[in-house]
Amino acid sequence: MCAEYYGVSIDGQMEGNNLMVCKSLILAVSAMLAGEKLSKNPLPDNEVKQAIELLERAGKSTYQVIQPINSDPFIGSLETPVTSSPLIAWYLSNLLGYRTAVNPLLRGIEVGLAHGFFLVGPFEKARPLRNTEYAGAAGSLAAGGLVDLADNRLTGSIPVSNGSTPGLDMLIHTKHFHFGGNMLSGPIPQRLFNSNMTLIHVLFENNRLTGTIPNTLGLVNSLEVIWLDRNFLTGNVPSNINNLTGLFEMFLSNNQLTDLVPNLTGLNVLNYLDLSNNTFDPSSIPSWFSTLQSLTTLKMSSTNLVGQLPAALFNIPQLQNV
Repeated sequence: MCAEYYGVSIDGQMEGNNLMVCKSLILAVSAMLAGEKLSKNPLPDNEVKQAIELLERAGKSTYQVIQPINSDPFIGSLETPVTSSPLIAWYLSNLLGYRTAVNPLLRGIEVGLAHGFFLVGPFEKARPLRNTEYAGAAGSLAAGGLVDLADNRLTGSIPVSNGSTPGLDMLIHTKHFHFGGNMLSGPIPQRLFNSNMTLIHVLFENNRLTGTIPNTLGLVNSLEVIWLDRNFLTGNVPSNINNLTGLFEMFLSNNQLTDLVPNLTGLNVLNYLDLSNNTFDPSSIPSWFSTLQSLTTLKMSSTNLVGQLPAALFNIPQLQNV
């Protein structure tokens, strides 16, 4: 009845409010199916045939609603009564991303407000690079969620920003740094990491990195995977590494790390730990091993551990490889 109300049949063709006709026909079929479910009896053949006919009519109505823009199929875009509405066009033209003649400071503040903070947003924050040769790269990288340059032949140091040139430290919304299997050299910069980052993976394995592991790594609370193995890293493992309570895998093997084996108490979801082939100071087997109840693999060969294995280590329910 609704379909007949919203559309008038002229020479067998439905005209009038086709969008409402389409909705009404689909709702009619939905009601039939709901009745079938409630009664727990299948629809009789004549009602199944009627439902198919209603859906066919709905399809014809939809076809009349969606047309090529400007009636030109070669433009490659479609229009509906909604998208072609002057009201919708006015609304879109006033959105922040489309509005013209807005200075960067005001646009930045509006972006911040849109996220619920009275702070200047990324348009203003990135302004120092807008007029440099790096503007395009900085804009593209800032929107990236994954930086995967693994297994290439990249050389040089890990790039960080210095005020006039961009760097990886600016990518606070990026989830993945994948740089393993290259020839990167030099230290891992302290400023590469900060507490505003949302990184999940930090993969710099199998490079030529030297120096110490920066303690700023322990500020990235979102980290789940750290691969720094097969480099030339020295010094101790930062003590704040056990702040990364969501850490799932950590590979620090085949370096030249010193001092005592790090205390990893609190890493309760750690699944795979490999600290093997380092130059840690001789020490007894840590008692915290047995507190890592999610471990499946523990690799500690050539780490200067001495003494007896604690019996509690073998009570870890998922432990498979030691």
